[in-house]
Amino acid sequence: MELVQKDLKRFFNVPTYDKVTVAEFLAARGILNDFDMAAVLNPDSGIDPASTPHHHFTGTLPFMAVDLLEPSRPDSSNIHHYRHDLESFYYFLIWATTLYDLKAGHRVAPKERSPLYRWCKGDEISVYHAKLSLHSCGFQKCAADMRPEWEDIWNKWVRPLSKVFRHGFIALDDARDENIEDFDYATCGGHLTFEKFMSTIGETPRGFIKQAS
Repeated sequence: MELVQKDLKRFFNVPTYDKVTVAEFLAARGILNDFDMAAVLNPDSGIDPASTPHHHFTGTLPFMAVDLLEPSRPDSSNIHHYRHDLESFYYFLIWATTLYDLKAGHRVAPKERSPLYRWCKGDEISVYHAKLSLHSCGFQKCAADMRPEWEDIWNKWVRPLSKVFRHGFIALDDARDENIEDFDYATCGGHLTFEKFMSTIGETPRGFIKQAS
């Protein structure tokens, strides 16, 4: 059975380090909870309506996907795609690498000039626009706030993923503007898949068996 979790949070057991490498980060353990908000995927990767009784969007604002924050979004939980969970994890990585002090073992407050300030302090509309800016000048502003102990994670994971999401959202915008009927909105035209995400960060998931197309 395949699931989308729909509400990733920052309940991660990150060890205390002066610096952290990709290998050390992978040794950390995360706690995935709130499975009452999860949904079962159909064979075509769409959400099974019977598995999700919640007819409104919920989530932790700093980590919610842009689509789910869009003011004009439909009021239907059935448009939650697996790529939205991938996007949430991408935002978690940005949050951790800019706001988590590994040596002290706690979060630091975002600077007011940082896009992360609006992620953490703003309402849905403010967070929505702050995340849209990631695909222009906003990413460089986040990069300027990257904590030095996270440099390995930033260079090997966050920066490459930023390009993947930027390309995916450009393809999505083009498809919407041109009303392309056969565009795969669930994966942004194949740009945002589990396989692409893992390949981009150079990791092979444990026990993953690629399904035949």
